[in-house]
Amino acid sequence: MKLNRKGFGGIEIILAIALLIGLAVVGYSVYKTNQDNKKVDTSKVSSQQSQNSSSSSALEKQASKDIKGYDTLPADFKPLILAQLQKVIDGCNSRSNAKTEGATAGMVVDKVVGNQFISLNEQQTDCQGGAETYYSKVGGAWQYDFIATQAPSCDLVNKYHYTKQIIPDCYPDGASAAIANTNP
Repeated sequence: MKLNRKGFGGIEIILAIALLIGLAVVGYSVYKTNQDNKKVDTSKVSSQQSQNSSSSSALEKQASKDIKGYDTLPADFKPLILAQLQKVIDGCNSRSNAKTEGATAGMVVDKVVGNQFISLNEQQTDCQGGAETYYSKVGGAWQYDFIATQAPSCDLVNKYHYTKQIIPDCYPDGASAAIANTNP
């Protein structure tokens, strides 16, 4: 008797169908588990949103108190300075010195030049030293540039193209005396 070895036999077809059904069952159970994990309790979401909103408004109130001239800042700059304020507050409150508990950040909007440059004076408080902090707008987004306790170097001023309106004087490399900023 000659055996025909072409094609699939009955057992191979049944095994292939069983394998496909097994894969479908596993795939469906994974899909169902992922869909169940994506469902979110809406009460938790709204609770989180109200907590975020209340902490944001609390930080806004803190900013109005701790940053003189806060209301004069451009709206698109405020999220950056709020984040900076939160870092200062967290740093103050994390110190072990009891004098810093509940300390304020003490910042003053020194200059706002157009919608391009901002300098803030961070005043000496119980938990921070005093310095001038400079920000510029690049590509439509505000960025922190540098901090200085005296007139900055002319290299920094030129690197960020600060005008003399915001930084009137700078120190050339190695010089002991400041010179007038030559940027328009």
